[in-house]
Amino acid sequence: MRNGYLLSAFVLALIPIVCSQNLRVVRIEKEWTEMDFHPQIAGYFNGRIPAEMICDIQGLTTNVGYRILTYDVIYFDGKSTVEAHVVGNTIPDSICATFQSYGSNSEIFFTHIKAMDLDGRIMHLSPLKLIAVKED
Repeated sequence: MRNGYLLSAFVLALIPIVCSQNLRVVRIEKEWTEMDFHPQIAGYFNGRIPAEMICDIQGLTTNVGYRILTYDVIYFDGKSTVEAHVVGNTIPDSICATFQSYGSNSEIFFTHIKAMDLDGRIMHLSPLKLIAVKED
């Protein structure tokens, strides 16, 4: 009992000492590279992407945190080239179904990508060309 009393008295005596110290906050500023501003899907910026990854739940994103507002997508649906205008950053389910049902090496172009930066300004991002590949 006496040991518990001494321990709690010791802890109570330390609280003002610990709380009175100034805490320093260290902020690390990341230096952005050019690729951080490019749109991506599931970490793919250009080239081949697994067909099941093309419809990643996060959709089109950037590493700098820009919010994708609209984009145009151009793809081949098995019969003809289709162009669609999409509002938001995700890929609609109807387009995802086409991507995944069509064969391997299907080129998909994302153009006219508009995004909002962290200050609320509208930015036009570089186009994105991916090739959906079905893994056997």
